Amino acid sequence: STNNPEMIMAGALPAALMALIFDWLMSKLEKRINQLIKPLLILVALLLISVITYFVWPNDTNQFRAGFPSEFIERGDGYRGLQEVYDLDLQVNEMEIGLMYDAVKNGNVDVISGFSTDGRIKAFDLVSLKDDKNYFPPYHAAPLIRDEIITEYPEVAHSLNQLAGLISNEEMAEMNYNVDQQKMSFEQVARDFLENKGFELTVNRRGSDIIVGSKNFTESFILAHIFKLVIEANTSLAVDLKLGFGGTKLLFDALNTGEVDIYPEYTGTGLLVILKPDNTDNILYKKQEVYNYVKQVFEENYDLRWLQPLGFNNTFALMMRRAQAKELNIKTISDLAKK
Repeated sequence: STNNPEMIMAGALPAALMALIFDWLMSKLEKRINQLIKPLLILVALLLISVITYFVWPNDTNQFRAGFPSEFIERGDGYRGLQEVYDLDLQVNEMEIGLMYDAVKNGNVDVISGFSTDGRIKAFDLVSLKDDKNYFPPYHAAPLIRDEIITEYPEVAHSLNQLAGLISNEEMAEMNYNVDQQKMSFEQVARDFLENKGFELTVNRRGSDIIVGSKNFTESFILAHIFKLVIEANTSLAVDLKLGFGGTKLLFDALNTGEVDIYPEYTGTGLLVILKPDNTDNILYKKQEVYNYVKQVFEENYDLRWLQPLGFNNTFALMMRRAQAKELNIKTISDLAKK
């Protein structure tokens, strides 16, 4: 999901080497099966015990266990920078986004990274720790679109800009909750929201004049469906969906190559993950300055346009079970670091 060649090779080469070694061992075992089977089983059992002890059993009982997705661990605005700013010392487990919330709910981990508009915060009785050192920048969602699409179909930008400032934090959290906990479909949640806002929607069209992409988490899926419904309601174009790209880099590359035409992106992600400027001190925590900066640089460097922000700010957050945080009196990320 991070599209990192070094990490891919770091996984692939040892796996291939293990396969070759195992094949060689099996050939030797075939020749001396009777003599080797008992000691081999003992050796395997000892190895398994060692591996389980090392990877599963906590090495430091005073460490908090954290569950983070791979992108959060690697990205510029993720755990590495957070670790330096707050001097955090967490026992980090890499997890899929969909598994993190169950893991913290069930006590398998103590801390997870998440999004401030996630409906599971309410459903699982979690608390977001205050970012008291203002590490995370604003993450205002907006449609990111190829410039040639605006040139060819200017009505698409006009349609999506009707969503400007329309979605509040609470409304986005409620939509996420309806999908994750109420098990409603992405399309139904998107349709209900738009109809409540007064949009007159049409029946889905067949075709792919415009392709809308999404990342691999609930909110991105919902926003992609909202984009599709709004475009088809206000234009004669048919919209196809390509959903579930595993990371920002993969989806951004797909946008640049024309595999998708539009996708929902966040200003903070555009700033720190894609652009990675050397100095962001003057703009990092100001909504309009971050938006203006990414809008200008994306247009100049990539021929991509940021349309108007949708209204909500889905910033990153570290989360804990409310009961545990209350028991340990942890309210901020600094409190977590001290504990």
